[in-house]
Amino acid sequence: MATTIHGVADDRLELSIRLGASHLGIDPYEYRRKVEAGLKWCSLDQDWEPRERFGPNVNRADGLHTSCRESHRDYARAAMAKLRKRRAS
Repeated sequence: MATTIHGVADDRLELSIRLGASHLGIDPYEYRRKVEAGLKWCSLDQDWEPRERFGPNVNRADGLHTSCRESHRDYARAAMAKLRKRRAS
């Protein structure tokens, strides 16, 4: 089976592009252009980021986490601070 964009198989690629574009409310062609340009949607920032900013996740088709490292770190720190505050009360 041939692969095209970032290791996603051809038969699943079109479906992935249509679903991703629909989820973000953009045109599939615009979505494809961004992915081919090396960008990925950060689920926490709600913005496009370079793929290099995402950590690995072997359970995802593209092999990357859904949020960039910086956003994930900030989210985790905020969650831990909230937990510490709750435990201290």
